[in-house]
Amino acid sequence: MSRDDVTKRQPNTIHADRRPIGTSSVSARPTRQSDLDWVVALESRPENARFVLQWPRDRHRAALADRSIAHWVVCEHDEPVGYMILAQVRIGAASVELVRLVIGPKGRGLGRAALEIARRFVFERLGAHRLWLDVFENNERARRLYRAAGFQEEGTLREAVERDGRYASLVVYSQLAGEAVEVPS
Repeated sequence: MSRDDVTKRQPNTIHADRRPIGTSSVSARPTRQSDLDWVVALESRPENARFVLQWPRDRHRAALADRSIAHWVVCEHDEPVGYMILAQVRIGAASVELVRLVIGPKGRGLGRAALEIARRFVFERLGAHRLWLDVFENNERARRLYRAAGFQEEGTLREAVERDGRYASLVVYSQLAGEAVEVPS
């Protein structure tokens, strides 16, 4: 389905369909208020906190109420394993940001599966033109995933974020709808 087909059916003022999306084993569903303690705990684990700016529970709660944000729990066989946040979410959006992708169990391909869910949502359901994200320069695991999925590196935001009294750089990646490729397993 082309972007024009999507926008003919539903104008840009209509917000995205938030029904669960995914495969038989990995899916994403809207985050519930009751999930927020788990979400905050997951992002604050040492292996995740190194690469994720920490949001207090209230900021996550505000994101749940914002219709331009998709805040989802990633599940494997209906069990929560991570979460993701997409911003600028609306039908026919020119550009959607993948704000967060945090997965608990590492090395099982759940990040790849979650990224594929995000891409399908952005390009197929929204009919968006571009998906973009930024990632800490030292997060080599995530950077390998994005490159393998066909994301293009756009540049570095040098020392853009202060963390623990030091400045850290962010690398910006994007993918256009016509560039989408299957994420390798």
